[in-house]
Amino acid sequence: MGGAIFKLNFISNLINTMTSRAEIEQIWNTITGIEDFHSILEKSENKPQLIYKHSPSCGVSFMAKQELDSSLEELSKRADLYIIDVIQDRPVSNVVAKELGIRHESPQVILLVEKKVNWDGSHWQVKVEELLSVLQE
Repeated sequence: MGGAIFKLNFISNLINTMTSRAEIEQIWNTITGIEDFHSILEKSENKPQLIYKHSPSCGVSFMAKQELDSSLEELSKRADLYIIDVIQDRPVSNVVAKELGIRHESPQVILLVEKKVNWDGSHWQVKVEELLSVLQE
């Protein structure tokens, strides 16, 4: 009997995890073209825009995204959230770095306010506490 309960709990947890992952992915807007980036720049005039540059093949990127995903609800109240896959969309990622005058890194978070980089951080600098602090200013 205990084995059956374990299996049911495992399946239930797996379904809940898959559902929450799907909900998380709905909050992130994907940047796939240069026109997307230019639109985000314009939107930054009215509301902070957060761009996360992610490498799906990098363990540090995975950990940074987990950090951001842990507080998506709070972050999404303060900024629009965007993600770039730096492997799949490298040309777009390079344009973002060039036009903003910052070095390309991944993982990397870029916070845009009024068409300017208000804050950026990479690797282990990607911390929700820091972002929320900057977004309160």
